[in-house]
Amino acid sequence: MTIKRHYDNSKREAKAEATRQKIIDALIQQLIENNTPDFSVEEAAATAGVTTRTLFRHFSNKEEMLAGVSEGILKLTGKIKEPQTPADFLQVFKNTYGLFQQHPDLIKATLLSDLGRGARSALAERRRKANMSALTPLVASLQDEEAKAVQAVLCNLITAETWLNVTTNFNLNSNNAYVVINWLLQLAFAALQAGNYPDFQPSSLTDGVAN
Repeated sequence: MTIKRHYDNSKREAKAEATRQKIIDALIQQLIENNTPDFSVEEAAATAGVTTRTLFRHFSNKEEMLAGVSEGILKLTGKIKEPQTPADFLQVFKNTYGLFQQHPDLIKATLLSDLGRGARSALAERRRKANMSALTPLVASLQDEEAKAVQAVLCNLITAETWLNVTTNFNLNSNNAYVVINWLLQLAFAALQAGNYPDFQPSSLTDGVAN
């Protein structure tokens, strides 16, 4: 009688996933420390404690490694749900700035290096569309271009780029930046809900400007 043996691959799979994550973490570390548009495969392998052969077993080329970095950032930002309503938008803003405060080096690295910008570009585009959509009820009475202008400016207030600008160039901490921007958003939301809209007269930009 032949006895069939059943092999449990779960441990092997778990080990492989752990190795893959170590490689991704090593690539992110390079992104943070070196702030370069490229990365070293050899350095990543050494940091992860694997051979380059093992690294290429998990990622066959640099494009796949970049996708792995994107995956790592997605795990971080994916914890924040996309907003559906204006109230959600404010909560997302709070959660996002909390994330920035917890992981400032990673966020700065993704903004300042080519590798980081590539890793977050698709994620940022999806998040931007969700944020714009969440604000739609506040601008429903405006013309399309006017509504878009209001949505775009409010969405820009909560971006990583704005966070980097105010915390780095103006030397603010994340909490104070959050408090002031949240105050501005609350004022804008109250005005829009009361029907107090911006004046989109064509001459607004040039009023008072000398020829």
